[in-house]
Amino acid sequence: MQDVVPKTQLYLHHTVGGSAISTYNYWEGKTNRVATAYIIERDGTIYEVFDPHYWAWHLGLKTASNTIANKQSIGIEIASEGALRSGAELNNSLAANGQPDRFENGMLYAFDIDPARDDTGKLLPASQWYKHAKRLYNISTDGAKYVDFPVPLGPFRGYTYFDTYDPKQVISTNWLVNQLCDQFNIPKVLVTGDRFRFDASLITGFSGVLTHTNVRQDKSDLCPSWDWSLTEAAFQ
Repeated sequence: MQDVVPKTQLYLHHTVGGSAISTYNYWEGKTNRVATAYIIERDGTIYEVFDPHYWAWHLGLKTASNTIANKQSIGIEIASEGALRSGAELNNSLAANGQPDRFENGMLYAFDIDPARDDTGKLLPASQWYKHAKRLYNISTDGAKYVDFPVPLGPFRGYTYFDTYDPKQVISTNWLVNQLCDQFNIPKVLVTGDRFRFDASLITGFSGVLTHTNVRQDKSDLCPSWDWSLTEAAFQ
């Protein structure tokens, strides 16, 4: 988090974690300086992790622009489990690879919900998949806690279900975005057209507010349930 660098961009992320403190504790256990300047808890509490005049790694770009992109931007994490998969999806994936069912079809699961790979990216045997998937919501009774993007709208980045962003944290996030844009003279500009699309030219060719999805094809934060009209209203 060394170096004071002028800021031209602000990125919104979600944590894929249970709470703000669990995300902070996870970062504390690492030595690679991965963090965002802020985390927004589900109840709307804003936590400043470090002085946003400085920087840390939060984008993980596989390009030569990664260093400058991290330095010139401020990251905000929204506490959220993020992408979810149904038990039926996980069981179907296991069955297609010769494994028995292990999940409840009518439930949604978080975290370890994609086929496991080793450190080199090689796919591990299906018997080792989904060992740490967390049982989260009931599809039938917990409808307010998740959003889904059925065909033809979805899936989004390979996922049909996502954890809902809580109203209080949406308000706090948009307030903070507006404040930081004022403080650091970041243009109050959003991506045009599909605001969740990937576009590599945005990495260095855009000044304003983006999400991780704009610069990484393999990321799904934020998901399209984010209401950009509320962000625009906060700019007024």
